[in-house]
Amino acid sequence: MTGRGAAGQQLYRTRLGDVVRIERDNSSTKMSHESRYGDAEFLHGLATSGQFDRLVRYLASNEPLAVQRRAAALLAECGDGIDGDDELKGQLVTVVLRETDDTVRAKSIETLLSIEDGVIDALVDRIESNAEPTPTDSPHPILFFHWLDGQHAVLRELALAGLGRVATNSIIPRFADACDDPDPHVRRRALEECARVGDRRCVDAVGDCLDSDREAIRTAAVEALTEIGTDDAIATLLSAAEHDTLAVRRTVLRELGAVGSPVVFGCLLHGVAGGPESIRDVAVTAMVELIAEAPPEESHIVRETVATQLATLPDRDIVPRAIELVDDAEQPSIRRNAVWLLGRIADDEPRQSVIDCLIRTLRDTDGQTRKIAASNLARIDEPAVIDHIEAFIKSNDLRSEALSRADFVRDRITEERADDKLKDTVEYTQVSDPAEYTTQKRERDAG
Repeated sequence: MTGRGAAGQQLYRTRLGDVVRIERDNSSTKMSHESRYGDAEFLHGLATSGQFDRLVRYLASNEPLAVQRRAAALLAECGDGIDGDDELKGQLVTVVLRETDDTVRAKSIETLLSIEDGVIDALVDRIESNAEPTPTDSPHPILFFHWLDGQHAVLRELALAGLGRVATNSIIPRFADACDDPDPHVRRRALEECARVGDRRCVDAVGDCLDSDREAIRTAAVEALTEIGTDDAIATLLSAAEHDTLAVRRTVLRELGAVGSPVVFGCLLHGVAGGPESIRDVAVTAMVELIAEAPPEESHIVRETVATQLATLPDRDIVPRAIELVDDAEQPSIRRNAVWLLGRIADDEPRQSVIDCLIRTLRDTDGQTRKIAASNLARIDEPAVIDHIEAFIKSNDLRSEALSRADFVRDRITEERADDKLKDTVEYTQVSDPAEYTTQKRERDAG
């Protein structure tokens, strides 16, 4: 029930029995998506006092539309301050699934996104389940197409996620078109869907996003081109690696290692040899990832190519970053290959930082990384290593395996036979290539 209040205002009596005053938009006698909501003192009071559970109740479809929209807008504005429980989130999800007004639906989704991550895909799951009718009773792909053409960015994002599950041949051009959406969240989702389908028709649209001033967009574009993986996609990446803008070059180089193919090595080598420090560090990291990501049939070629070429460069350009990767990388495969690379590129009289790094790595949580570190240390013809090993043993409460490896290194350097000693404490296989572990273990298991 509505009534006329002061000039320019409209009074609404809600189904819950409250009178809510909302300013009318004098430019139109009809509420539209662009209407300004004005002053709704009662609803605003609920928001400022943190009564979000009560505010959600005004989203119900039996309330006047202006009340619904104002309540939805207030919830979205306060989203970061809402500590939503399951009941409140469930009510918002119900609004999204059942509400007929897209403005109310969009604001409800914005509120959910403020409360927790992963909302978009969870909503797609609910809509796809067909457990209840869609708001328009249309099949959910038709609903997604409707939202994709709408004015609400969050609904366009939801539509892309939903259509990504369908991904028919005719939908793929829509993903490419959405890469140019004015909203960055929609653009990023479009790039993710382009990566998911991996279709070469997306290459040009994705490539245009490499010039974005947003790093998240550039990164998503690089990842999409990497996933597409066609010759023209890789060519686009290699071209962008020579971009005039340092930030663009850095983003591209950082992700090139994931390609796992020797075709990108020359570009990375150029970044190491001729770039500023920030580019050099990124390129070294990408080279280590390139080794880790290379397919089995190309692993040896990639590994030897990287090591041989890097060994021709001054180690000051490479060693510090390789040490950082050994110490800080979360992925065992990255630490493992960084340790291996250190052993290959360090000069005949390796700097103390390399020796210290390899000794520290004897305690790495990854067994293969520990083995490679021990093997590298044992090959260093430097008597001072023994002193550092002794200090390491004395200053650390080592587990038996780490202690055995330290003993192995010490004994090898002093030309003692370490093999028999190690057999009593830990299985040890001397190798020089991380790729050998899988083969040797398979042979032992078969025997």
